[in-house]
Amino acid sequence: MVGVHSVDPLHWVLLIAPAVIMIVVNGIVGSVSYLLVHRLRPVSRPVELCLQLAIGGIMCTIVPEKITQLMGLREMLHHYSVGCLAAINFFRYAEIAFDTAPRGVTHSLLPFLAFVSLPGGEIMFSKDAKVVKCPPGTVARRVWGAFVSGLGVTVSLSILELLQGTSARTLDLSLVPLTLSEMLRSLSLRQLAVNYFTCCLYAGMLSVMCQLGAGVFALVLGYDTEDPMRSPMVYSQGVNDFWGRRWNRTVHKFLKRLFFDPTFNATRIRWLATLAAFSASATFHELLVHHMVRKAPPHLRLGVEGRQGYQVAFFVSQAVLCYAERSLDR
Repeated sequence: MVGVHSVDPLHWVLLIAPAVIMIVVNGIVGSVSYLLVHRLRPVSRPVELCLQLAIGGIMCTIVPEKITQLMGLREMLHHYSVGCLAAINFFRYAEIAFDTAPRGVTHSLLPFLAFVSLPGGEIMFSKDAKVVKCPPGTVARRVWGAFVSGLGVTVSLSILELLQGTSARTLDLSLVPLTLSEMLRSLSLRQLAVNYFTCCLYAGMLSVMCQLGAGVFALVLGYDTEDPMRSPMVYSQGVNDFWGRRWNRTVHKFLKRLFFDPTFNATRIRWLATLAAFSASATFHELLVHHMVRKAPPHLRLGVEGRQGYQVAFFVSQAVLCYAERSLDR
Protein backbone atom coordinates (compact mmCIF):
# COMPACT_ATOMS: atom_id res chain seq x y z
CA MET A 1 0.00 0.00 0.00
CA VAL A 2 1.35 3.46 -0.89
CA GLY A 3 2.70 5.44 2.04
CA VAL A 4 2.44 2.71 4.68
CA HIS A 5 6.15 2.68 5.43
CA SER A 6 6.09 6.48 5.85
CA VAL A 7 4.39 6.18 9.23
CA ASP A 8 6.50 3.22 10.43
CA PRO A 9 8.13 4.31 13.75
CA LEU A 10 11.29 2.34 12.92
CA HIS A 11 11.49 4.20 9.61
CA TRP A 12 11.48 7.53 11.47
CA VAL A 13 14.09 6.35 13.99
CA LEU A 14 16.38 5.32 11.16
CA LEU A 15 15.71 8.62 9.41
CA ILE A 16 16.69 10.69 12.45
CA ALA A 17 19.63 8.51 13.56
CA PRO A 18 22.24 9.89 11.08
CA ALA A 19 21.36 13.46 12.05
CA VAL A 20 21.69 12.61 15.76
CA ILE A 21 25.11 11.08 15.16
CA MET A 22 26.15 14.20 13.23
CA ILE A 23 25.05 16.38 16.16
CA VAL A 24 26.96 14.26 18.69
CA VAL A 25 30.14 14.30 16.59
CA ASN A 26 29.75 18.03 16.09
CA GLY A 27 29.43 18.51 19.85
CA ILE A 28 32.65 16.59 20.47
CA VAL A 29 34.54 18.41 17.72
CA GLY A 30 33.05 21.72 18.87
CA SER A 31 34.31 21.15 22.41
CA VAL A 32 37.84 20.59 21.14
CA SER A 33 37.52 23.59 18.82
CA TYR A 34 36.37 25.85 21.66
CA LEU A 35 39.29 24.89 23.88
CA LEU A 36 41.78 25.41 21.07
CA VAL A 37 40.26 28.74 20.06
CA HIS A 38 40.46 30.16 23.55
CA ARG A 39 44.00 28.88 23.89
CA LEU A 40 45.11 30.28 20.54
CA ARG A 41 43.10 33.53 20.52
CA PRO A 42 45.67 35.57 22.52
CA VAL A 43 48.50 34.12 20.42
CA SER A 44 47.64 34.06 16.74
CA ARG A 45 44.52 35.26 14.98
CA PRO A 46 45.57 33.80 11.57
CA VAL A 47 46.05 30.36 13.15
CA GLU A 48 42.62 30.60 14.77
CA LEU A 49 41.06 31.57 11.43
CA CYS A 50 42.67 28.64 9.61
CA LEU A 51 41.75 26.25 12.42
CA GLN A 52 38.05 27.12 12.38
CA LEU A 53 37.82 26.95 8.58
CA ALA A 54 39.64 23.60 8.62
CA ILE A 55 37.23 22.21 11.23
CA GLY A 56 34.27 23.46 9.20
CA GLY A 57 35.70 21.80 6.10
CA ILE A 58 36.19 18.48 7.91
CA MET A 59 32.66 18.58 9.33
CA CYS A 60 31.34 19.35 5.84
CA THR A 61 33.21 16.63 3.93
CA ILE A 62 35.00 13.85 5.81
CA VAL A 63 32.59 13.39 8.75
CA PRO A 64 29.33 13.01 6.72
CA GLU A 65 31.11 10.72 4.26
CA LYS A 66 32.27 8.41 7.05
CA ILE A 67 28.84 8.42 8.70
CA THR A 68 27.07 7.44 5.48
CA GLN A 69 29.65 4.70 4.83
CA LEU A 70 29.62 3.23 8.34
CA MET A 71 25.82 3.26 8.60
CA GLY A 72 25.30 2.00 5.05
CA LEU A 73 22.62 4.62 4.43
CA ARG A 74 20.28 3.60 1.63
CA GLU A 75 17.60 6.31 1.47
CA MET A 76 17.73 9.69 -0.19
CA LEU A 77 16.22 11.39 2.87
CA HIS A 78 19.14 10.09 4.95
CA HIS A 79 21.60 11.67 2.57
CA TYR A 80 19.57 14.87 2.46
CA SER A 81 19.58 15.27 6.27
CA VAL A 82 23.29 14.45 6.60
CA GLY A 83 24.22 16.69 3.68
CA CYS A 84 22.12 19.56 5.03
CA LEU A 85 23.76 19.37 8.46
CA ALA A 86 27.20 19.15 6.83
CA ALA A 87 26.65 22.35 4.85
CA ILE A 88 25.28 24.16 7.92
CA ASN A 89 28.32 23.07 9.92
CA PHE A 90 30.68 24.71 7.44
CA PHE A 91 28.93 28.07 7.61
CA ARG A 92 28.67 27.90 11.42
CA TYR A 93 32.43 27.53 11.76
CA ALA A 94 32.96 30.17 9.07
CA GLU A 95 30.96 32.58 11.23
CA ILE A 96 33.15 31.75 14.21
CA ALA A 97 36.27 32.23 12.06
CA PHE A 98 35.24 35.64 10.70
CA ASP A 99 33.68 36.92 13.95
CA THR A 100 30.21 37.39 12.49
CA ALA A 101 28.50 35.02 14.95
CA PRO A 102 26.10 36.56 17.50
CA ARG A 103 27.74 38.28 20.45
CA GLY A 104 27.97 35.87 23.36
CA VAL A 105 28.54 32.68 21.35
CA THR A 106 32.17 32.36 22.41
CA HIS A 107 31.75 33.62 25.99
CA SER A 108 31.45 30.09 27.36
CA LEU A 109 31.44 26.48 26.19
CA LEU A 110 27.71 25.71 26.37
CA PRO A 111 26.50 28.60 24.15
CA PHE A 112 29.27 27.76 21.70
CA LEU A 113 28.20 24.11 21.50
CA ALA A 114 24.56 25.09 21.18
CA PHE A 115 25.43 27.41 18.30
CA VAL A 116 27.52 24.94 16.28
CA SER A 117 25.55 21.78 17.12
CA LEU A 118 21.87 22.71 17.02
CA PRO A 119 20.59 21.68 13.56
CA GLY A 120 18.76 24.47 11.83
CA GLY A 121 18.00 26.35 15.04
CA GLU A 122 19.76 29.23 16.68
CA ILE A 123 19.91 30.17 20.32
CA MET A 124 18.94 33.77 21.08
CA PHE A 125 21.02 36.34 22.94
CA SER A 126 20.00 39.53 24.73
CA LYS A 127 21.52 42.94 23.96
CA ASP A 128 24.13 42.37 26.66
CA ALA A 129 25.22 39.11 24.93
CA LYS A 130 23.61 36.79 27.46
CA VAL A 131 21.67 33.68 26.49
CA VAL A 132 17.90 34.16 26.52
CA LYS A 133 16.27 31.64 28.86
CA CYS A 134 13.22 29.80 27.61
CA PRO A 135 9.80 30.62 29.11
CA PRO A 136 7.69 27.98 30.92
CA GLY A 137 6.09 25.44 28.62
CA THR A 138 8.82 25.66 25.97
CA VAL A 139 9.66 21.95 26.03
CA ALA A 140 6.02 20.93 25.58
CA ARG A 141 5.64 23.48 22.77
CA ARG A 142 8.72 22.08 21.00
CA VAL A 143 7.53 18.48 21.34
CA TRP A 144 4.13 19.44 19.95
CA GLY A 145 5.80 21.38 17.12
CA ALA A 146 7.93 18.35 16.22
CA PHE A 147 4.84 16.12 16.25
CA VAL A 148 2.87 18.46 13.98
CA SER A 149 5.84 18.89 11.64
CA GLY A 150 6.28 15.11 11.54
CA LEU A 151 2.65 14.72 10.52
CA GLY A 152 3.24 17.30 7.81
CA VAL A 153 6.23 15.33 6.53
CA THR A 154 4.23 12.10 6.51
CA VAL A 155 1.33 13.71 4.64
CA SER A 156 3.70 15.34 2.14
CA LEU A 157 5.47 12.02 1.52
CA SER A 158 2.19 10.19 1.01
CA ILE A 159 0.91 12.82 -1.43
CA LEU A 160 4.21 12.78 -3.34
CA GLU A 161 4.02 9.00 -3.53
CA LEU A 162 0.56 9.28 -5.07
CA LEU A 163 1.57 12.04 -7.48
CA GLN A 164 4.75 10.33 -8.64
CA GLY A 165 3.46 6.76 -8.45
CA THR A 166 6.46 5.50 -6.50
CA SER A 167 7.60 4.88 -2.94
CA ALA A 168 9.28 7.43 -0.68
CA ARG A 169 12.55 5.53 -1.08
CA THR A 170 12.78 6.45 -4.77
CA LEU A 171 11.02 9.83 -4.94
CA ASP A 172 12.45 12.48 -7.24
CA LEU A 173 12.87 15.37 -4.78
CA SER A 174 14.59 17.72 -7.23
CA LEU A 175 12.97 21.04 -8.04
CA VAL A 176 15.13 22.22 -10.96
CA PRO A 177 14.26 21.14 -14.55
CA LEU A 178 17.18 20.02 -16.71
CA THR A 179 15.77 20.23 -20.22
CA LEU A 180 13.24 22.28 -22.17
CA SER A 181 10.75 19.42 -22.02
CA GLU A 182 11.14 19.27 -18.23
CA MET A 183 10.64 23.04 -18.04
CA LEU A 184 7.39 22.79 -20.01
CA ARG A 185 6.25 19.80 -17.97
CA SER A 186 6.98 21.70 -14.74
CA LEU A 187 4.19 24.15 -15.64
CA SER A 188 1.52 21.47 -15.45
CA LEU A 189 -0.80 21.43 -12.45
CA ARG A 190 0.46 18.00 -11.42
CA GLN A 191 4.12 19.08 -11.45
CA LEU A 192 3.30 22.33 -9.64
CA ALA A 193 1.63 20.20 -6.95
CA VAL A 194 4.72 17.96 -6.79
CA ASN A 195 6.97 21.01 -6.37
CA TYR A 196 4.72 22.49 -3.69
CA PHE A 197 4.59 19.34 -1.57
CA THR A 198 8.32 18.77 -2.07
CA CYS A 199 8.90 22.19 -0.52
CA CYS A 200 6.47 21.27 2.26
CA LEU A 201 8.49 18.09 2.83
CA TYR A 202 11.77 20.00 3.11
CA ALA A 203 10.21 22.56 5.44
CA GLY A 204 8.73 19.83 7.63
CA MET A 205 11.96 17.83 7.85
CA LEU A 206 13.93 20.89 8.88
CA SER A 207 11.26 21.85 11.38
CA VAL A 208 11.29 18.38 12.97
CA MET A 209 15.07 18.50 13.46
CA CYS A 210 14.92 22.05 14.82
CA GLN A 211 12.01 21.43 17.18
CA LEU A 212 13.59 18.28 18.62
CA GLY A 213 16.99 19.93 19.00
CA ALA A 214 15.45 23.04 20.52
CA GLY A 215 13.44 20.89 22.94
CA VAL A 216 16.60 19.12 24.13
CA PHE A 217 18.44 22.41 24.64
CA ALA A 218 15.44 23.88 26.45
CA LEU A 219 15.14 20.81 28.71
CA VAL A 220 18.84 20.38 29.49
CA LEU A 221 20.20 23.94 29.33
CA GLY A 222 17.12 26.15 29.51
CA TYR A 223 18.08 27.94 26.27
CA ASP A 224 15.47 29.47 24.00
CA THR A 225 15.71 29.29 20.22
CA GLU A 226 14.03 30.99 17.29
CA ASP A 227 11.66 29.00 15.11
CA PRO A 228 13.33 28.59 11.69
CA MET A 229 10.09 28.24 9.73
CA ARG A 230 7.22 30.73 9.95
CA SER A 231 4.62 28.94 7.84
CA PRO A 232 6.34 29.90 4.56
CA MET A 233 4.19 27.62 2.41
CA VAL A 234 0.96 29.17 3.69
CA TYR A 235 1.41 32.82 4.68
CA SER A 236 4.15 34.19 2.39
CA GLN A 237 3.04 37.36 0.59
CA GLY A 238 5.90 37.72 -1.86
CA VAL A 239 9.46 36.72 -2.71
CA ASN A 240 11.06 39.02 -0.12
CA ASP A 241 8.61 37.92 2.56
CA PHE A 242 9.25 34.24 1.72
CA TRP A 243 13.06 34.37 1.79
CA GLY A 244 13.58 37.17 4.29
CA ARG A 245 10.99 36.51 7.00
CA ARG A 246 9.56 33.00 6.72
CA TRP A 247 11.73 30.35 5.03
CA ASN A 248 14.63 28.88 7.06
CA ARG A 249 15.36 31.82 9.33
CA THR A 250 18.53 30.14 10.55
CA VAL A 251 20.18 30.06 7.13
CA HIS A 252 18.81 33.54 6.44
CA LYS A 253 20.51 34.87 9.56
CA PHE A 254 23.97 33.45 8.98
CA LEU A 255 23.85 34.48 5.31
CA LYS A 256 22.90 38.00 6.41
CA ARG A 257 25.66 38.20 9.02
CA LEU A 258 28.34 36.53 6.92
CA PHE A 259 27.62 37.95 3.46
CA PHE A 260 24.84 40.55 3.23
CA ASP A 261 25.94 42.88 6.03
CA PRO A 262 29.69 42.96 5.17
CA THR A 263 28.94 43.55 1.48
CA PHE A 264 26.38 46.25 2.20
CA ASN A 265 28.59 47.97 4.77
CA ALA A 266 31.48 48.02 2.28
CA THR A 267 29.53 49.15 -0.80
CA ARG A 268 26.19 50.58 0.44
CA ILE A 269 24.65 48.85 -2.60
CA ARG A 270 21.67 46.79 -1.50
CA TRP A 271 21.20 44.75 -4.68
CA LEU A 272 24.88 43.73 -4.61
CA ALA A 273 24.57 42.61 -0.98
CA THR A 274 21.42 40.65 -1.87
CA LEU A 275 23.25 38.98 -4.75
CA ALA A 276 26.16 38.08 -2.44
CA ALA A 277 23.80 36.43 0.07
CA PHE A 278 21.94 34.44 -2.58
CA SER A 279 25.22 33.40 -4.22
CA ALA A 280 26.37 32.05 -0.87
CA SER A 281 23.03 30.24 -0.53
CA ALA A 282 23.65 28.71 -3.95
CA THR A 283 27.02 27.46 -2.69
CA PHE A 284 25.29 26.00 0.37
CA HIS A 285 22.88 24.04 -1.82
CA GLU A 286 25.59 22.99 -4.27
CA LEU A 287 27.41 21.41 -1.30
CA LEU A 288 24.21 19.59 -0.43
CA VAL A 289 23.68 18.34 -4.01
CA HIS A 290 27.36 17.34 -4.19
CA HIS A 291 26.99 15.17 -1.10
CA MET A 292 23.77 13.59 -2.36
CA VAL A 293 25.28 12.83 -5.79
CA ARG A 294 28.76 11.71 -4.75
CA LYS A 295 27.92 9.77 -1.59
CA ALA A 296 24.48 8.28 -2.25
CA PRO A 297 24.13 4.83 -3.83
CA PRO A 298 23.65 4.92 -7.64
CA HIS A 299 19.92 4.14 -7.50
CA LEU A 300 19.34 7.24 -5.35
CA ARG A 301 21.19 9.69 -7.61
CA LEU A 302 18.57 9.89 -10.35
CA GLY A 303 16.71 12.79 -8.75
CA VAL A 304 19.73 15.08 -8.41
CA GLU A 305 22.47 13.76 -10.70
CA GLY A 306 23.33 16.23 -13.42
CA ARG A 307 21.91 19.18 -11.50
CA GLN A 308 25.22 20.57 -10.24
CA GLY A 309 25.31 24.25 -11.13
CA TYR A 310 21.54 24.61 -11.39
CA GLN A 311 21.40 25.77 -7.77
CA VAL A 312 23.42 28.83 -8.79
CA ALA A 313 20.99 29.68 -11.58
CA PHE A 314 17.99 29.27 -9.28
CA PHE A 315 19.25 31.38 -6.39
CA VAL A 316 20.67 34.12 -8.58
CA SER A 317 17.24 34.34 -10.21
CA GLN A 318 15.71 34.69 -6.74
CA ALA A 319 18.02 37.63 -6.04
CA VAL A 320 16.80 39.27 -9.25
CA LEU A 321 13.16 38.64 -8.30
CA CYS A 322 13.71 40.09 -4.81
CA TYR A 323 15.24 43.24 -6.28
CA ALA A 324 12.48 43.55 -8.90
CA GLU A 325 9.73 43.12 -6.30
CA ARG A 326 11.32 45.70 -4.01
CA SER A 327 11.65 48.14 -6.95
CA LEU A 328 7.97 47.72 -7.87
CA ASP A 329 6.89 48.32 -4.26
CA ARG A 330 8.59 51.71 -4.11
